[in-house]
Amino acid sequence: MPGRFRFGAGVSSKVALEVAGSFAPDTIKESLESVKVETLGWLSEQTDDTLDRVPNFWQNIERVEGYTAPEVWAEIASLEGIPAWQILARPCISHIRAHIGEVETVLQSVSGHRPTGTAG
Repeated sequence: MPGRFRFGAGVSSKVALEVAGSFAPDTIKESLESVKVETLGWLSEQTDDTLDRVPNFWQNIERVEGYTAPEVWAEIASLEGIPAWQILARPCISHIRAHIGEVETVLQSVSGHRPTGTAG
């Protein structure tokens, strides 16, 4: 998959749908498997010291087409200057929270009441 499609922050829904529709399911599956293997390999090599380092965020992202576009940078600028473990953790945590919210909304609309265990 082209590098410019590997990052979702700041991408419009229209572009996301175009990207999703431009690849065959088998291509997406192969790409996801490749990313998974590469990512797990990289993670297995990390130590507390490497995860505590503050990477040169801007230098790393400017190598990939689209990562420095203003609409993307607006979404990720808060990741600059923080340790690597936080760069990994913040999107994971917020992504999970977004999906939990989506599930709760669907459950509420289906059942007509707030799901058990939710605040608010």
